[in-house]
Amino acid sequence: MEQNNLEGFDYLEYKRSLLSLSKMPMDEPTRFQSAFAMAQTMGVSVPKLVESAQHYLKILENEEQKFETALSNQEKNKIESKELEIKQLDKAIQEKAEQIKKLTAEIQAHQQRVGALKNEIYESSSKMENTKADFLASYNSLIAQIQSDITKMKEFLK
Repeated sequence: MEQNNLEGFDYLEYKRSLLSLSKMPMDEPTRFQSAFAMAQTMGVSVPKLVESAQHYLKILENEEQKFETALSNQEKNKIESKELEIKQLDKAIQEKAEQIKKLTAEIQAHQQRVGALKNEIYESSSKMENTKADFLASYNSLIAQIQSDITKMKEFLK
């Protein structure tokens, strides 16, 4: 308000006079009249005093508008930007959760495939062992038969 203080005696000086007089034991109407009596000695009239008071009201209204604008800007900077960041983070969380869900499904599918492959390996290994055992049984049987025939040939064919 001091920055916008009008030249000469006006409402601000009148208000200061009222504050000074408030320390004295007098009622409010007497205080107002005493402060105005001093103002009159400086050429101030009631309309001029009221006009200067209205001037300061307009200044305060302008200050309120500036404050509202500054507050709105702060709101945008401190609240809206954070709300936007929250939305972005929520979206990222949702995307990551979907990725986790997809990866979990892939892991389960891979684990099932690993289990199936292990079963196939076990079955193939069992079949190969059986085939080997059958081969060896047949092989040994044929070897034994041929050796028996060789022994008999040597014995019977002299």
